Amino acid sequence: NAVWVGTRDGGLLRLDLATGSWTSFAHDPADPASLVDNRISALYVDGKARLWVGTEGGLDLLEGGGRRFTHFVTNPADASSISDGKIRAILQDDTGALWVGTSNGGLNRLDPATGRFDHFRHDEKVRTSLAHDHVKAILQDADGRLWVGTNDGLDLFDPSRRSFTHYRQDPKNPFSLADEHVLSLAQDRGGVLWVGTRLGGAHKWNPLSWQFGHVAPDADEPGSLGSGHVTSFSEDRAGRLWIGTYDAGLYVMERARGEMTSYRHDEKNPHSLGSDQVMSLRQDHRGDLWIGTLDAGLNRFIARTGQFKQYRSDPQRPDGLSSNGVTAILEDRDGRLWLTTYGGGLNRFDPETERFTQFRYDPNNASSLSGDRASSLAESPDGRLWVGTMEKGLNLLDPRTGRFQRFVHRPGDPGSLSSDAIHTLFVDAAGGLWVGTHGGLNHRAPGASTFETFTTRNGLPSDVVYGIRSDGHGRLWLSTNSGLSCFDPRTGQFTNYGVSDGLQASEFNFGAWYQSPSGELFFGGIYGFNAFMPDRLRRVSQPPAVVLTSVSVGHRPLSGPPDQIERISLGFRDKVMNVEFAALDYTAPERNHFSYKLEGFDPEWVPLAQRRSVTYTNLNAGHYTFRLRAANSDGRWNDEGLSMGVDVAAAPWATRWAFGAYTLLLAGGIMGMVRIQQRKLDREVEYARVLESRVQERTRELSERQHQLERANQELAQASITDSLTGLANRRFLTEYIEKEVALLHRRYHRASEVPLTPEMLDLAFVMIDVDHFKTINDSAGHAAGDAVLRQLKDLLKSVSRSSDIIVRWGGDEFLLVGRDQNGERLAELAERIRSRVAQHVFDIGEGRVVRTSCSIGFATYPFFREQLDALSWEQVVSVADRALYVAKASGRNNWVGFHPGITALPIQGLFGAICHGTQQLVAQGTLRVSSSLTGIRNLVWEAPAEGKAANG
Repeated sequence: NAVWVGTRDGGLLRLDLATGSWTSFAHDPADPASLVDNRISALYVDGKARLWVGTEGGLDLLEGGGRRFTHFVTNPADASSISDGKIRAILQDDTGALWVGTSNGGLNRLDPATGRFDHFRHDEKVRTSLAHDHVKAILQDADGRLWVGTNDGLDLFDPSRRSFTHYRQDPKNPFSLADEHVLSLAQDRGGVLWVGTRLGGAHKWNPLSWQFGHVAPDADEPGSLGSGHVTSFSEDRAGRLWIGTYDAGLYVMERARGEMTSYRHDEKNPHSLGSDQVMSLRQDHRGDLWIGTLDAGLNRFIARTGQFKQYRSDPQRPDGLSSNGVTAILEDRDGRLWLTTYGGGLNRFDPETERFTQFRYDPNNASSLSGDRASSLAESPDGRLWVGTMEKGLNLLDPRTGRFQRFVHRPGDPGSLSSDAIHTLFVDAAGGLWVGTHGGLNHRAPGASTFETFTTRNGLPSDVVYGIRSDGHGRLWLSTNSGLSCFDPRTGQFTNYGVSDGLQASEFNFGAWYQSPSGELFFGGIYGFNAFMPDRLRRVSQPPAVVLTSVSVGHRPLSGPPDQIERISLGFRDKVMNVEFAALDYTAPERNHFSYKLEGFDPEWVPLAQRRSVTYTNLNAGHYTFRLRAANSDGRWNDEGLSMGVDVAAAPWATRWAFGAYTLLLAGGIMGMVRIQQRKLDREVEYARVLESRVQERTRELSERQHQLERANQELAQASITDSLTGLANRRFLTEYIEKEVALLHRRYHRASEVPLTPEMLDLAFVMIDVDHFKTINDSAGHAAGDAVLRQLKDLLKSVSRSSDIIVRWGGDEFLLVGRDQNGERLAELAERIRSRVAQHVFDIGEGRVVRTSCSIGFATYPFFREQLDALSWEQVVSVADRALYVAKASGRNNWVGFHPGITALPIQGLFGAICHGTQQLVAQGTLRVSSSLTGIRNLVWEAPAEGKAANG
């Protein structure tokens, strides 16, 4: 029945709520049992109703309602005394121990039995020590975990190891803390942890998100995952998890320790992994691990030697691998391996003979594979093989006959596939086939001839389905472009999970799924992967409280706290009533749902999704009851909800007495007026009908004209910045787009001292690509063939670039790729991927004809000199990249060349002309540095014969 108040320098105050009287406690130098210091910094009442007082001079304990304080102060001669007298936070845990945070002495734990303090301090030599000695907040959550807020982020204490896990600001992770100065901690009734910071505002985190076991990339931490783009999984007999990545090779994870070992491609080692771009993994019944890569064929890992054996495509071998891009691997019941490839169809591999059998698309054979860009595999109970393709639908292969049956999307046929782009296949325990496509989830029941489709209209979070696995209850777990979804085929219900539930990101990856023998599920995406046991997922059990946040009558908010309003009254002139509300569950507030009902007006409960307000207008006079209920993100409803009475007064002329008077007055003249009124009413109705018809017709005409003008303007604007042949952006688009990017880049460079960003995270890369011998293609095969080559080149560039990169049709056979966050090494890797992909690609130029060609590439980054941003404009850097392209052309084509600033300075005046017209001299002087796919700059040709480029391009 009392409130304790700590003051900055006036000691401690106690307010007696029964009498309203105040009692003060202050430091008295003559009284050793008085308050140790008048500067109060923390107060805490423990489980025995004792008051702990944190001050600037130590920790005090007041018990029994008296005025005598027990002091706990720093004593250099006593190692068990408190480490620092400046107290910032106090908490008693569920064991009765008292935790004390200090300003400079870290974290202290007071054993109530012995009165001794245990110290936890920051140690720069121990990575798992306390993050910082300034502790401002302490919290024990509902699961007994101890959280500590410091000046260097948030710490989680592990009592068994006496160690701390750190949660700090990470510029690469948008879901990390925005500020590392933690001021306060709290946990709400839904279990959500709230973190208050000095400059970054409030943060929230749901502890249940740990259920999804997010393993994030950390390229700077040894023994961690080096890439966020996870593409595949497998598990060996020792229980180790193998993880394939798109750009960092292969990893093996020791689950017990959480440590990883990486296997990367090494050009100097022929027994290393063939490529760092891993697309698929499979361990066979012999225990051998098979790795499918994007550009180095099939690899076999030999565990006893730690070496890899490569099986690459060889056009001269009909019993060899058909393509070096292996997208999926399956072992059938006979121990044979089946491989889908990117551009080479389906392959069957016999590990004993090491021979491949190829199954390719044949335009003259309707029983052949429908397309060579195969993506996915599944084996049916009868031994037949389902084969998905990237753009040509689904196939069913009978291995005995080698004949394929095709299934494709047919517009207007709801029983056909919803899309011909197949990402994943799964055969359930009943033999039914589930197909993940670019157009939703498809199901073909055993013995059925049609497919049932499920899309976002049915509750799926995204129509792009990448992975399908089943748990022990027959539910399907789906990875999509918008999170994970759990689908119950028996009820048709989808339960969706997002980043707030602990997912690595909303976007998952093609082929990145796995189910262990224990039932654990793995799904990989663009920021690591998730690993979880479906049966162990906990749901938020507490239904949310629902409160009113605003009540308005006639557009006027009612006075007083909205959540205390029990009944409202509307006058006869009040036409509008509005009610706003909220559910007090912050686990995933975007997934909270509401339903409401105005008894006396609404016959049924009215569901609401995201809207959090209800408006009623022109209610009839009477008595109503407004009822509201809410459900949290897991669908737990607060059925009790809340209710509010609503009374609507009748107008004076609409009361019972008024209507009686009207009846008497009208009775005498009603018979005489009936005909006059009827004719008048008929004329008014007819006039209103004609007028309304004309107004509607005119309104419709004006609306249609407006829509036509808007569409025409949009089409003209889009056409002006789009290349008509390839659909890519054109030069005008780049001119409009790049100015904003350059301005943003300049601002970020100026703020580089405030925000820890490396230069590579700021630079813009300009990569110029030119088709080799393009004029020869045009002259020999016609301009239509050249157009086909350009369109296919566009697709190749998109496939090897990132979604954030901009690809521009620069003119003729030249393309310009603009990307952020690219350093020289990554640019060289990108240029090599483009060069090799173009050189390996077979261009379909129509009428059964194909052609091969190559490309030359030049690149440079903006700013060219980071110390002087304005040394070269972005247009001049594009010209520098074009000059590098010219050198690549002159040096034999099918090459890439990059220009970078050297170590020798050069006056800015005349620099651009020197680079474009005196390249070789600048390289010799060390002012300009060159990287190239050719070995040694001596092989570069700086100037070509005048007819060279004009002749063949």
